[in-house]
Amino acid sequence: MISVARGQPRGIINEVRCLDVRVLSKGGWLVPGVLSTWSWSGTPKVSMLISATTDHVKVDSIPGDKSRAVQQVIDLDRTACHLGGHRPWFICPSFWCRRRTAKLYLGDSFRCRRCLRLAYPSTRENATYRALRRVQKVRARLGGSRSLAEPFPPKPRWMRWETYFRLQEKAELAAAVYYRGLANYFV
Repeated sequence: MISVARGQPRGIINEVRCLDVRVLSKGGWLVPGVLSTWSWSGTPKVSMLISATTDHVKVDSIPGDKSRAVQQVIDLDRTACHLGGHRPWFICPSFWCRRRTAKLYLGDSFRCRRCLRLAYPSTRENATYRALRRVQKVRARLGGSRSLAEPFPPKPRWMRWETYFRLQEKAELAAAVYYRGLANYFV
């Protein structure tokens, strides 16, 4: 169970089961009148029955499942897209929140990230590992290996030289921070 009291350590999003309205919509689970099953792997395995109407989604845990029972009605909102159609959103079921969100997380019931006080994994990283992630992101964007042991990737054909030099400088500065942090760690 996730603690939501102030001053308590925050959980991380990756540690909590998530229900994503975009995945449900693409998979056809939000079609009114359709009853479908949603399950998460892991220990304990959690399975849910999902039924939708135009205005809400009903989520019930499957009988016989060893996890705690969850029965909840989650309201849906839809916004118009610029090129036609609509985009579905969950409305956070918390009484005091009612915020529009794409993902709901399973604590004692489904709620949004803010209500459960969940943090992103990057907020737990120190400066050294944030710098490493920045270098790897630039190298991947240039189509090269994420490994710092490999040579820096060459400029892609489609990229302007100005952009390439800017990214190269950004990667060099982040690599310097990373190596300085490693040196401080081993001293």
